[in-house]
Amino acid sequence: MWWLNRTNRRCTRRASLLWAVLLCTQLILHSLQVVCAQNFIVENLSPNHAKPYLEAAERNRNDIAVFWTGKPLRGNWFKPCHMKIRVGKSGNGGTTSFRFNGGQVYGWRMTVQGTKQQLLESIIPHEVNHTVMASLCRRKLPRWLDEGSAIVFESRSEHQQQRELARQLVDGEGNVFQLFDHVGNYPDNMQHVVAMYSTGFTFVEWMLERGGREKLYTFIKDTFPPSRKFQRYYGMAVSEARRDWRRWSASRPTDCRRAGCYLHGSHRVLKPIASGKAVLSVFVASRCLPCQAFKADYGRNRAFRKRLHDKYNVVFIDVNQQPVLAAR
Repeated sequence: MWWLNRTNRRCTRRASLLWAVLLCTQLILHSLQVVCAQNFIVENLSPNHAKPYLEAAERNRNDIAVFWTGKPLRGNWFKPCHMKIRVGKSGNGGTTSFRFNGGQVYGWRMTVQGTKQQLLESIIPHEVNHTVMASLCRRKLPRWLDEGSAIVFESRSEHQQQRELARQLVDGEGNVFQLFDHVGNYPDNMQHVVAMYSTGFTFVEWMLERGGREKLYTFIKDTFPPSRKFQRYYGMAVSEARRDWRRWSASRPTDCRRAGCYLHGSHRVLKPIASGKAVLSVFVASRCLPCQAFKADYGRNRAFRKRLHDKYNVVFIDVNQQPVLAAR
């Protein structure tokens, strides 16, 4: 019987070892568990910790698409966006990557870090706007336009900080007009990156003020470089827009309430854009004095612009610079 007892002891030891291995495996899997929502996956947090960030990402994906287009994105992504979240005070910011190929966009990955408040109010909305724009436009956008439109969805405090920075950097290296058509990498100099973000944001605000969401979104979707399409959408040359933006930015309060912030001011609710409005095509020419007077009134008179935008989508067509379009 001694051999039977010895066999039983061996089986007991093996069973104990097996249970220990299984327990360790469960602990490892628990620490590395992936928490999923419809379009986002958090790789490094427990379900309870991941929940508010997943909910924020899904909510912003819907609301931001509605802000730009009047409707949510069509369906879910084929594969969710993988999110890595670091919560703490050691730094704040985020990066989002994806790939374009044959008119498709895929390979979503997002890394964000900051305090819980920063993540929910600014960083996740900012990064989600990149994914929404990529889904809608299916191509790389000029850096200032991509980042400037993403900052629109950040918090009041971030908006105020960016406006204050833009005033200091309006004529500095790396400002929006030095990178107007640039689609490639970010500037090597960090000061230039800061200038691109802040001046890009305030110029996007200026574009929203001058033409509203629908016009800005159509401008972004248009595949021509910004310098080649600006006159058509905003009725002025880029150099004229720069002067107008500088005056507007210099005299404007930096806090959202007094600045009439598009998101946090009088437009604070993310409502769908107006649809079904008629297109008002305004034909202008350099030698047409009434045309120039109309452009001046349109640029300076906020109440006049608002009355037009309430009823029409206003598109300026320069008969000298756009003869083919003008002849249609």
